[in-house]
Amino acid sequence: MTVSRPEPTPCIRLPFLRGPLPRELDAAQAHMPPCAAAQRLWPGHRPEGGEVPAGWHLPTGYPFGMAEAASLLAAFGGLTARDLEDARDAADRERELRRARELGEMADLAAFAGAGEAASPRGRAGASARVAAEQAQKLLLWLWLQEERLAELAELASGCARGLGGLALRFGEEEAAAPAVTPPEAALPLHPGLIPPWRVAAASAAHFVSAETVFFVEGPMREELLDSLDFTPAPDWAERLGCAPGDADRLVAAEAPLWRALGRRRPPAPEGPDEPGAARVWITWGRP
Repeated sequence: MTVSRPEPTPCIRLPFLRGPLPRELDAAQAHMPPCAAAQRLWPGHRPEGGEVPAGWHLPTGYPFGMAEAASLLAAFGGLTARDLEDARDAADRERELRRARELGEMADLAAFAGAGEAASPRGRAGASARVAAEQAQKLLLWLWLQEERLAELAELASGCARGLGGLALRFGEEEAAAPAVTPPEAALPLHPGLIPPWRVAAASAAHFVSAETVFFVEGPMREELLDSLDFTPAPDWAERLGCAPGDADRLVAAEAPLWRALGRRRPPAPEGPDEPGAARVWITWGRP
């Protein structure tokens, strides 16, 4: 008789989609325990080679297909500062027009008894959910692009620092340097303000994962949640997440609804990505 094993609990790493931050922006990552079952969220664009790489999870509920998502990502990458300013102004105008249009449509629909599904509360809720999902995936694609740009800046800063170190050696300053080659982080430091906002990543990701999904948090999100949520030792999660046995005592977990983890004072409307009272599990490693 074959005994079936329960399905492993899905686990998504937050808030970074591409990978960890450059080390100079997150020194704590050097102490992060490896957990094989914790995957990063793929934002939906077509990956190189056509296959989502190992270690990433592609949700099934994205409103945009891979081709559409890739087009959005390319469009975001070509935006200039002026484009963003114009887009913000256009979005404000469109929001006002949409609100006025919705009010007019609601008034018209109220005049008809027995209106169809599209006019029903369920139909309106479905349309709102679709719009919310589209915005959430667009934000994930935007965050992916921001992380990509940050990685490029880190590589550029590192290359410039190596060049400066080489110039110092060439001009005979190697004796005054300690160490001889200037460390990249000392020469061209990256500003913490370049880090993409973790609350946007968490709120957007919650639209596309199941309520049972646990979140493994890192970076600035980890630091803030350690201060705001009640974490307790969670060695039982080590085996479930594929962590090494020696790291079991380092894991900590907390249960809290999404809105509380985001630092909000009250739950959202029921049509949000989480039910107002639904608690999620947040996992990370404790402070030394």
